[in-house]
Amino acid sequence: MKNGRFIKKIYFYYPFTISGTILFSISIFLLGRGWASGNPYGLMLSLTALLILAAIVIGGRMQAVSFDRLQIQWDSSRPLQARRQGLEHIVWAEGKRTFYFYRLHFTLRGKMTVGQNASLYVYQETSFTGGGSQVVPLYFPLCGIFHAKGSFKVMDIFGLTRAVFGSEQVRELTVQPLSLSDSESLPVEAMAGLEQKQRRKSSDEEKYYMREYIPGDRFRDINWKVSSRLSELFTRISPVTQEKTKSIAVEFRHFRRQMGETVESIVHLNYIKGWLLSFLRSIKKDNPEYHFIILTGSGKVRLETEEDITRFAGELGSIFFQTDPYEPDHDPGVSEIFIFTTPYDDKLPSILQAHPETKLHVFRTVYADSDLKKNRTTVCMFKPFTLHFLPGSWIILRDKDLAGPKIGAYNVGRINEEALEVRVFG
Repeated sequence: MKNGRFIKKIYFYYPFTISGTILFSISIFLLGRGWASGNPYGLMLSLTALLILAAIVIGGRMQAVSFDRLQIQWDSSRPLQARRQGLEHIVWAEGKRTFYFYRLHFTLRGKMTVGQNASLYVYQETSFTGGGSQVVPLYFPLCGIFHAKGSFKVMDIFGLTRAVFGSEQVRELTVQPLSLSDSESLPVEAMAGLEQKQRRKSSDEEKYYMREYIPGDRFRDINWKVSSRLSELFTRISPVTQEKTKSIAVEFRHFRRQMGETVESIVHLNYIKGWLLSFLRSIKKDNPEYHFIILTGSGKVRLETEEDITRFAGELGSIFFQTDPYEPDHDPGVSEIFIFTTPYDDKLPSILQAHPETKLHVFRTVYADSDLKKNRTTVCMFKPFTLHFLPGSWIILRDKDLAGPKIGAYNVGRINEEALEVRVFG
């Protein structure tokens, strides 16, 4: 622990970059050699270089102390989305500018978790003269959790010296998936069952069921008699009322039997996340009165407003593959279920078989077979010459067969399959 603090302190106060270290070493070597041989020209050249380096170091450290008192701010409040151009954070350095031949540098780095045991190392550096705000351009090829660290330093324009100041700022930032409607033109059609808005009258034969109260339920539907007896709020729901037609059941099946990320698995899960968001936002835009009940491996979540969908998009960024932990827990009376999944979902046929009387709609990604020259979507993880991402060993792992389980024999109302061709660079 003490050794770690000592190394960090040396890194903080060490005044030279790699180029500056080389120049400083050469100057010391020439100084020693000139002294030993009595060469006045060698002594003069080496001393001049050392004096210039010393002056640059002192000037940089003086400015670093001044900027440290200013308490420069890093604004990381803007939302982040994968594969979106034009993302940016803002650095504020009001009222203070650097000297001539110096620049203020902001370094953003850290590990970004993009899957189970899969991560990227992100590095981005921006320089400016201060005196106002500076845009920090960002781009993320995948969604996930970015464990970001931001630090400031003053450097000369020759790249020889550095003067780090201030404490390292640590943030945990969620990179949301990008809705496909924002990037690819992928229409999401409203299903016939969603257009039914007729409210049926209650009758003696109408059956009700009880479930725990979910924020957003109408207070008039609360069964106060049962709730007072059990000391917990319960809602009375009729399966043939308008509540049924406005509630859309969705399963997000981010499940696979064998763990271990590959390039394909990460891209397929990212794509289906964007597809789900596109579906939610498209349906909500055309039918503002609808709300969604979504099942994930973490449980059930209810989305009623655009703000709820935006919040859920942030949660999706931190959802990765896992084993199937639960049996489907849909409310009684659900007549339609929209399933979003990938070719890794081995249990999908059994899930479809478990709902013989329910209208099911399946949205899933599939492997782009080599024989399929058309109707495929090519997804490139990284752009050429993108040097601020360093992936782990998972980048070289590939899946041989992603055909996925056959589902054509089951009673599925609609099957939407997107064949993905995955490329690391393109």
